[in-house]
Amino acid sequence: MGSRLGAATAFAAEAALWVAGAALIAGAAGMQFNYQMPSIDLGSYFGAQHASPSARGSASEPSPTPSIVQRFTAYTSQPDYQFQAKIDVNETGTVGTTPLQITMSGNMTSKGSDFTESYKLTQGGKVTSYDYVYLGTYEYQRVDAGSWTRSARSGSSGSSSAIGYSPAMGLVDKGVETRNGTQLHRLDVEDTAAFSQSMQKALANGATDANFTFSVWVDDNGAPVVYEIKGTFSEQIQGVPSHATLVEDFTVTANSGVTINAPI
Repeated sequence: MGSRLGAATAFAAEAALWVAGAALIAGAAGMQFNYQMPSIDLGSYFGAQHASPSARGSASEPSPTPSIVQRFTAYTSQPDYQFQAKIDVNETGTVGTTPLQITMSGNMTSKGSDFTESYKLTQGGKVTSYDYVYLGTYEYQRVDAGSWTRSARSGSSGSSSAIGYSPAMGLVDKGVETRNGTQLHRLDVEDTAAFSQSMQKALANGATDANFTFSVWVDDNGAPVVYEIKGTFSEQIQGVPSHATLVEDFTVTANSGVTINAPI
């Protein structure tokens, strides 16, 4: 087992965060193993599948104040919603008795159905940089600041059917707490069992025993500030039992000023 791991020197990864009609796609393959991070469609779950809060009552009866969940849904469902975010992903575990650690850090932007991402992935002491641009019907990519390539954009880029979330999972208001030094509202996925099953479906290699949570911290207007997905799962990799812990954090740094251009 150890010699097989040590013989491999190359791996590839792809990650993207889409919110309000887009998808978070994170993947890593290394050390001869297809070690796939999950593909999460946040947009279809928290955006288009939820109706925005509407005014109720008459002129003599003021409308009730929308809940923080409704404010979040309305904010991220805006057709012109855009953002810039910082990406941090950490996966640790074992393949048999061999330790495994994959980390990824970088930045991304999103505007409408288009987005960009630039990040560095570290595994086994090797650092590889990736740049992606998904614009219109094309996707562009380069590795280690090499030449850009262009190809037709795949159907999975932004697909709302990758996971099959159900609005029945819902979000629940967990109150106000400090995150990144700021008082924010914490919203958790309510049906963690259903969410864990969605994550298990997204993971490659026949993952089992998935146990995941999803949280988003938002300001008083419902604007997302931090997304976090974390949990554990098991799987068989080339017949070898593996166990992993996955933590994905996405910190929104701006909600305006996004411009996306083709690099070539």
